[in-house]
Amino acid sequence: MAFLIPHNARDPETAPALARILPLWERLAYGADLADPFCSGPQWQLSCQETFAPWRRIYLKSAANSLLALSEMRDDQGNGILMPLDSDWLFGTTLLGPESPDLLGEALAELRQQYKPCLLAVYLSGMEENAGFAAFARRFRKNCLFHLHNESVQCMASLAGGLDGFFSRRSAHHRAKIRRAWRKARSEGMVFERFNPENPALALQLYQRMLAVEERSWKGLSHCGMTEPAPRQFYANLLRRTSQTGMARVIIASRDGRDIGFIFGSVGGATYRGQQFSHDADFGRYSLGHVLQVEMIEWLCEEGLERYDLGPCSGPGMQYKCHWIDHVRPIRTWALVCKP
Repeated sequence: MAFLIPHNARDPETAPALARILPLWERLAYGADLADPFCSGPQWQLSCQETFAPWRRIYLKSAANSLLALSEMRDDQGNGILMPLDSDWLFGTTLLGPESPDLLGEALAELRQQYKPCLLAVYLSGMEENAGFAAFARRFRKNCLFHLHNESVQCMASLAGGLDGFFSRRSAHHRAKIRRAWRKARSEGMVFERFNPENPALALQLYQRMLAVEERSWKGLSHCGMTEPAPRQFYANLLRRTSQTGMARVIIASRDGRDIGFIFGSVGGATYRGQQFSHDADFGRYSLGHVLQVEMIEWLCEEGLERYDLGPCSGPGMQYKCHWIDHVRPIRTWALVCKP
C-alpha cells in the first residue's frame, strides 16, 4: 500500500489513512533495536513535519512487517525530493522492517516516472554501518548515486539492575557527585512531582509550567531554549501527541511552592527518550540538571524500562552526556540520487 497525503493529520479525509498505519509504525519503531527508536516513530516524525514543513506531502508505503515513511516535495527546478519527516535533526530511522528496501525500490521506480526528465533524490536517515547497510548499498548503487549528507552519534544508557545498577556503571567520582547533589536537594525541601499526562489539556498545563521555568533558565535568558517560537511549537505538538498515547513522562521540581526545574521525555516500548530538562538560573548551585536526571532514572527503573536514550553526544554542548552513557551508535543520512 502506498499513498500521498497532505500533512494535516487531523483533517477528516487524511486522518483515517494515518490511523490505519500508526499501529504498524509504532510496532516497527518501538519494538526494534534501532539507534533512536522513539525518534523513528510517528509521534516524533509527525510533530517534526507539522512544525517545520507542513506544506510537504507524506509518502507512506507499507507491507505486512515493514514501512517506508517520507515526505515529498518538488524543488524550484522541478526535481523530486523525498526526505524524512524529521528533516532537521535526522535522528530517526527511515527504513523500518526487513522488507523496507523492497518498498524503497518500488517507490523509486514509481516516482521516477512522475519526475522525468527531472531528477529524483531520496534522503534516508538513521543508517548504521553494518552488514545490512552493505547489502542495501550494493543493491541501490546500481541505479543511484550515494552522497553522505549528515552524520551524528546517538548515545544511550542501560537501566539494567535498577538505579543501583545504573550507578554501578558510573565512575566513583561522578557517582559521589550525583548522590551528594541529590541528597542536598531533598534535604533542603525540594519536591519532585511525576506526571504521565493522559490528555492534551493536562499536557498543555504542564507545558505552561515548564515554559515558565525555561524563561528563567540560562537558555531562556539567552534566547536559545524552547521558549523560542519554533521549539515552543514543536514541543507543544510533541506533548499533545504523546499525551494521547500515554507516552509522555514529566517531572517538575519545586521549592516552597515555586517551580524551579523540569525534565521530560517519551517512552516507546522499553526505551525512554529524553527531550529537554532545565532549571531556574537562581538555583544553579544545586546541580539540578544532575538531580533531575537521577529522579527520572529512578522512575524509569521503577517502571521496568530497559534503556535511556539521551540523543546525540556529538556536536557542541553535548560532552556532558559522556558521564551518563554506556553505549554510542553512529548514524548517517545518505542522499540517493536516481541515475537518469
